[in-house]
Amino acid sequence: MRVQFSTDGGVMQIREVPEGADPKTYKYGVLIGPPDLSDLALPTKQIKELNKQLVAAGLGDYSDTRSRRHEMMEIISKVVGRRDKELLRQILYIYQSSYFED
Repeated sequence: MRVQFSTDGGVMQIREVPEGADPKTYKYGVLIGPPDLSDLALPTKQIKELNKQLVAAGLGDYSDTRSRRHEMMEIISKVVGRRDKELLRQILYIYQSSYFED
């Protein structure tokens, strides 16, 4: 099952863990995503908030983003205060790159 996990540094992640796993063991689960967004030209605070919102929406890997572009744009709009198509393209590129690296 997929769970939301917060690292010691406060970064939110989606991890795959066995059904019924103890929350204390979530850190040992398989990391699904989202990918590292630190290369975006945004302040660290906004990157962390963007990451948090993507996790809350269940957007862990590239396959999760398919047919959900509108939802991603709403998240971007909420975090940066504007609808930014270029930022959406950059985020999708990061998701896609990390998907094909695996």
